Amino acid sequence: MFDSEDNSQSASSDEGTARARQQIDFEMNCYVAEKSISLNSDPLKWWKAKSVSYPFLSKVVKQLFAIPATSVPSERVFSAAGHLVSAARNRLDQENVNMLLFIQQNTTK
Repeated sequence: MFDSEDNSQSASSDEGTARARQQIDFEMNCYVAEKSISLNSDPLKWWKAKSVSYPFLSKVVKQLFAIPATSVPSERVFSAAGHLVSAARNRLDQENVNMLLFIQQNTTK
């Protein structure tokens, strides 16, 4: 009884995945065929206008455009690591240093 329900859910999931892949392939092909925007154009506005045409790709682009284009966050981590691992604390295990840095960088001040 349960096996047939599990199989139908699995088949439905596989069909959904296949449809999503086909949609992504279609969006990629259409995107590649698009004319490039000018260097003076705003890519954020372009993607906002094209989000209906490219729903899957626009979600990925939103995540990529959210990445800060600066090295300041990584420099802060190296600075914090330098304060954490000093001559007095040079025997800390690497895993402990990683956990301490993670906690330090992810706690609100």
